[in-house]
Amino acid sequence: MQTIAWLNKLIGNNKDLPIESRLLNGFSLFSSLAMLILCLSIFIYGNSNLALGLLTSSLIFASSYYLGFKRGKTLYSQWVFVLSVSFTAYLSFSYFKGISSPGFYGLIIGFFVAQLCAPNQRWKLIYYLFFTLLGVYFIFLKSEEITALHFIYFIGYLLFTAVLYFGLSLLMAAYRSMADKASAEGEELKQSNRLIQEQLQEMRDLNEQKDRLFSIIGHDLRNPLNAIEGFMSVLEQDEISPDTQKELQKELLKLTRGSRTLLDNLLEWSRREDKAYTIEGVSIKEIADRVNDTMESLAKAKKISIHILVNNQDPKVLADKQVLELTLRNLISNAIKFSPQNGWVKLRSYEFQDSIHIEIEDNGLGMDKRQLERLFTKGREITMGTANEKGVGLGLLLCQEFIQKMKGEIIVRSALNKGSCFTIILPKENQ
Repeated sequence: MQTIAWLNKLIGNNKDLPIESRLLNGFSLFSSLAMLILCLSIFIYGNSNLALGLLTSSLIFASSYYLGFKRGKTLYSQWVFVLSVSFTAYLSFSYFKGISSPGFYGLIIGFFVAQLCAPNQRWKLIYYLFFTLLGVYFIFLKSEEITALHFIYFIGYLLFTAVLYFGLSLLMAAYRSMADKASAEGEELKQSNRLIQEQLQEMRDLNEQKDRLFSIIGHDLRNPLNAIEGFMSVLEQDEISPDTQKELQKELLKLTRGSRTLLDNLLEWSRREDKAYTIEGVSIKEIADRVNDTMESLAKAKKISIHILVNNQDPKVLADKQVLELTLRNLISNAIKFSPQNGWVKLRSYEFQDSIHIEIEDNGLGMDKRQLERLFTKGREITMGTANEKGVGLGLLLCQEFIQKMKGEIIVRSALNKGSCFTIILPKENQ
């Protein structure tokens, strides 16, 4: 692993560079080092002219490495490498003066590297023609005397380079095909994994919602039903006084309405998909009056007055009628819950250019800054009402989600012991 990491630092990472570029960087670097070692060896043996030429060749190979690895100029790096091979072969043929020169084998190696690192088939053909002309030059034009052996060498050179050309073309085509297939399969796996993760998250959300619903049903809905059952058992007794009977009936009505409101919340939560919403022009006055009728007995029990400060002439909002009614009922129910006896709750609306603002204000307990920040979070504390009313922490979350589904928003302003004001902002119907 350390060797691979060290090699990646020298020739480039396979994540950043294609294999052709990395191979070229490697051949350029090691060719430069090989020429430098050969240069020092020949210099020691006293041939300073050839040593100087090999030093030049080493520097050209190093330039190829620099262009490919440091600058990312792969095509320039390839041509500099080819020119360096040509220059080195020229030195060899000039020094040894014959086809037995080591430069002949250097040409074949250079051709192999050029073919292996060529970016496409067109450049493979260009390099093939270039090295063929180099072979003609060094075997025939660079030789003082042409014999039958020169033609044998040339034919062998052509055949060998042709085999390399077609063989490496097929090999690299097969490699690219496998690499493309592996890349496509990798992308498919990534997409499948992403889909699985999304499905897992959806299942977690559904499971969390299920647990939340069961918790509410198992605790907050069962308790009032148990209380209703207890009140009914008392009402069956003949000896209770009319006043007690009347008081129990009031409590039964209160519990029944509270349970129905909670059940409405649960049912509406189960139809939260966009397709379940019917957006149309809705009269605020009509909805407000219905909510007032529902909340009137609850408000009277705490001697709280509800003021509906809207009229039939007010502009309509674009909303789902049932969802808007449920939202207003939740907010007014909360306002009653946190208002003291003889308090008040006001519902009013304001018209703006493209929207309607519906305000539900009370003079109740209010909230401090910390409570406001956590108001629409699942982990907030459930606060008892002024008459020790208990909630489920569900209403405000539903209200926010409902309003957002209807392309609106809900904002809150409040001060501790000075009441709260919830403002619903919804689009105005174009008349």
